Amino acid sequence: MDECSQRPSGAGGVRGVLQTGPRRSADHARECWALGELTLEMARNPDNLCRRLSELAMDVCHATSAGVSLLDGELFRWEALVGAHAPHRGRLIPRAVSASAACVDEGLTQVLRPPDRACADLPPEPPVVEAMLVPFRAHRLPVGAVWVVTDRERRRFDEEDERILRVLTDCASAAWEQWKAAEAAMRQNRRRDEILATLLHELRNPLAAITGAMWVVEHTDAPAERAVHHAMEVVRRQGRLLSRIVEDLNDLSRIGWDKLELRPAPIDVATVIADVVTFSLPRIERRGQRLAVDVPSEPLALEADAERLAQVLANLVDNASKYTPDGGDIELSVAARVEVVEFTVRDTGVGIPPDKLHEIFQPFTQLRAPGGRQAEGLGLGLALVDRLVKLHGGHIRVSSEGAGKGAEFTVSLPSKARVRDEPVVIGPLNGRGTGTFS
Repeated sequence: MDECSQRPSGAGGVRGVLQTGPRRSADHARECWALGELTLEMARNPDNLCRRLSELAMDVCHATSAGVSLLDGELFRWEALVGAHAPHRGRLIPRAVSASAACVDEGLTQVLRPPDRACADLPPEPPVVEAMLVPFRAHRLPVGAVWVVTDRERRRFDEEDERILRVLTDCASAAWEQWKAAEAAMRQNRRRDEILATLLHELRNPLAAITGAMWVVEHTDAPAERAVHHAMEVVRRQGRLLSRIVEDLNDLSRIGWDKLELRPAPIDVATVIADVVTFSLPRIERRGQRLAVDVPSEPLALEADAERLAQVLANLVDNASKYTPDGGDIELSVAARVEVVEFTVRDTGVGIPPDKLHEIFQPFTQLRAPGGRQAEGLGLGLALVDRLVKLHGGHIRVSSEGAGKGAEFTVSLPSKARVRDEPVVIGPLNGRGTGTFS
């Protein structure tokens, strides 16, 4: 409902409007019945709570229509609508032109009389003579409005209508909170089970590889040096994977409990980049991919935790390799901007769907790897990157043109540490401005 020029402002104004006509007698029997129906609906089907609230509000207030409008960003959505205006259920109204906004902002009952002159929330037919809105709350804060309307001049709302509508709304609001809390708990439990299943699956693979390698060594008479070398390489590689899983889980846990502390200091970015290349190159070489590194030849001022910055960049390069087909290209570049240093990782991989651009920074979130296969790992790398970058006082942004178009991640860190405050020097990589590894 659009904010009406004749809407009385403040509780006193509303009281005055509601007191202008004769007050009808309270119908406590009908009120108890309505509260009982609301409770039963919550037990039967919580999804139908808003609709049942609207039906009961229309009944006890003898209204033409009734509905529930809930705030969704900068829009109000008609979550439920019954009566003469029912065909318009689901309509979205901009907050700027909605009378429900006044109800939410002030946390007070609103009476619109007559609303059809200026109120855009309601369609023109049937015409509305008066509308009354009361706040719908969640965790004590208004998140929407429950409203009733009448199209009869002889039927105007009074204090008794407001009282019983508030009683019904408060009851529904409390039930709504409990329902949403229960839903959140169920989602959390399901997520926990998914995480445990994923974790067990990812631990089983390296453990099986290590067990198999050791079996070959133990059950082969005078195993050849080559077989032993291969088995030990498997053990080392899978051991590193296990260690990384444990370290990532530990880091996320420490960040969650605010136990992870950074040690910012002036750093040599070229050295950090070289460490990242050393760590990432074996995987990239196994897949026949190419890594191009572009670092400015002039020194750059930067303060950061060198170990954690290397972890951020290695995770981004590792992620790019994971989602880039064999033989693809990956680029790691560094650039100086105004008061910030930017690190960018680009790839020619599978790309990121638009609706997943923000989800990918959540723990245990993974996309499909090249060929549609499930990506390896737990999906912790980008979650750690996001948190470590924020701990540095920086931010990360991601872009992708879609499926098969690759992705680009850019980390922006302040030149002067803004974390637990602290400068840095970036030199050329091995005396070169650009390096290419394949």
